[in-house]
Amino acid sequence: KIYVKRHGTPISQFETANALINDKTYNEYYTLAESALSNMQYQKAISLYEEAGKYKNAEEMKSKIREIESKIEEEEKTQRILDKYGTYWGTLVCRKEFTVGMTREMCADMVSTSRYEISRSVNQYGDTYESWWYNGSDEILADWLFDNAFITAVASEKAKQYPYHLEFENNKLVRISYRE
Repeated sequence: KIYVKRHGTPISQFETANALINDKTYNEYYTLAESALSNMQYQKAISLYEEAGKYKNAEEMKSKIREIESKIEEEEKTQRILDKYGTYWGTLVCRKEFTVGMTREMCADMVSTSRYEISRSVNQYGDTYESWWYNGSDEILADWLFDNAFITAVASEKAKQYPYHLEFENNKLVRISYRE
C-alpha cells in the first residue's frame, strides 16, 4: 500500500489518484472557460466555469460567473441605448457626456432625475421650458465618482464634469452648467 500525505493526513492511493483526476478535469474546464471568455462566448464560459467548480474552487468559479453575468447585463444595457438613440447619441449617453441638442429622455437615461429639482413652464406659444437643478450632496455622486467601489484618481475632476444645472427648450438640451 502506498500512502501520500495531504494536509498532514495520510490518504490512500485511490484518493490520491482521484484528487489528481479532479485537478486535471478542473484545469481542462478552466482552460476552456478562459478561452471561451476571451472569445466573448459568455454562455459557454459560464457553463465551463460551472463544470470546473464541481471539481475545485467552487466559490471562485461562482465569482467568475457573477462577473460574466454583470458584463452581459452591461453590454445589453449599452446595446439597448444604442438601439434607442443610434450610434452617435447612444455613445454619448453611454459615456454620460452631456451635449447640447440631447433630449430630456437622453439626459434622464444618464442620471437619476430624482437628484434634480425640476421646474417646468409653458409660454403663450406652447413652447416648453424645463430647468434641472442638482439637489444632492457630493456623496450622492457615488455612481459618477466611483468605478466598481474603487475611488478613481480623478474623482474631483469628474465632480466638476457632473452638470449641476440643465436647461431644456421644447425637450432639447440647450444649456449645461458645471461645477467650478
